[in-house]
Amino acid sequence: MGGPGEGAIGAASLYARQFAPLLQDRDLLLIDERGTGQSGALHCDLRSPQDPEAVLRDLFPPGAVKQCEERLRNRADLTQYGYARFADDLELARRALKF
Repeated sequence: MGGPGEGAIGAASLYARQFAPLLQDRDLLLIDERGTGQSGALHCDLRSPQDPEAVLRDLFPPGAVKQCEERLRNRADLTQYGYARFADDLELARRALKF
C-alpha cells in the first residue's frame, strides 16, 4: 500500500473503481503485508486522547512508538515484519499462482 502499516485488501473497492476498465481483461490481486489488514494486524494507536493535536507536531512520537514496540514484542517476533519478509511472501504467492 505504501504504509507503513496499511493493508491493501481494505482498499479493494477503491482499486476496483479506479481500475475498472482494466479489470475487464485482467485480474487484480491485493495482498496485505504481514502485520497489516487481514494478515495478523499489528496495530498501534500513536495518538494521545489527552493531546490530540500532538500528531500534527510529530507523526511518530518516540515515546508512543517505544511503548507500542514493547507491547507488540510480547505477541510477535517483530524481526519477521520487514520488507525482506514481505518480498519473500510475494514470491511465494507468485509461485503458488504460477506466474
